[in-house]
Order: sequence, then C-alpha cells, then structure tokens
Amino acid sequence: MSVGNRLAQARVQRGLSIEDVVERTRLRRGIIEAIEADEYYSLDVDVFIRHHLRMYAQTVGVDPQEILHLHESSLGLSSPTMDVDAHTAEPEEIDIFEVRGRKQLPDIPNVNRLVIGLALAAALIVALVFIVSR
Repeated sequence: MSVGNRLAQARVQRGLSIEDVVERTRLRRGIIEAIEADEYYSLDVDVFIRHHLRMYAQTVGVDPQEILHLHESSLGLSSPTMDVDAHTAEPEEIDIFEVRGRKQLPDIPNVNRLVIGLALAAALIVALVFIVSR
C-alpha cells in the first residue's frame, strides 16, 4: 500500500474530509491532494515532504514513523534519515545537501509560471515607460 493510499484510507476511516485535514494541519489543499496521489515531485525537497507526511499522519491517527518508513521504502531508501524520538522530540542532525541530492524534483511547472510572470512584468514596465514618456 502506498503512503497516499494509507493516509487517505485513515482519513476516511476517521470520517475526515480533505478540508478537515487542511484545517487541522494548516497545509494547503493541494499538498494534501498531492500526498494522497503520491505525487511528491509537486511538493518540495524531501525535508518538507517528510514534515507534511508527519503532520498528515498525526492528524489522521497513523504512526508518523510508519508513514516515513513507507515513504523511504517507496523511494528505495533503507531507513529514514530524520527519525524523531517520541520522548525528546528532537530530530537527528542531518546534512541538508545530502537530503536534497536524493531525489531531483522536476521544476517545469514552476519554471513556466516564472517565465510567464517575468514576461508580464516586462510588458507592464514597457507600457508604463511608454505612457510616462508621452
């Protein structure tokens, strides 16, 4: 069973809607939907994905370590690099660059938005310069 399926199943068993999870976790609806669809590439670097998974799991009553282990297994990794001890709640020290290097995330949608935004900004500046110079 995938991480997304496990969390969606637990959410439904607890009688929670996606909106309930959004409200309780303060995560955007798109993040919750991406998690349930196992579309991690649309989220962010692994550190943030793990945080989102942990919050979602706690909200729907699933052991966060179970979900993190399932996530790591789905990526072909042996064990989580950032286990949290339930007693101390302090994460192990990790190398952020090592975590980022594990999985390259496609950034094509974000690049398209950036290019469109820059093109619109440039057009606005040109229009303003033209209007002011008249």
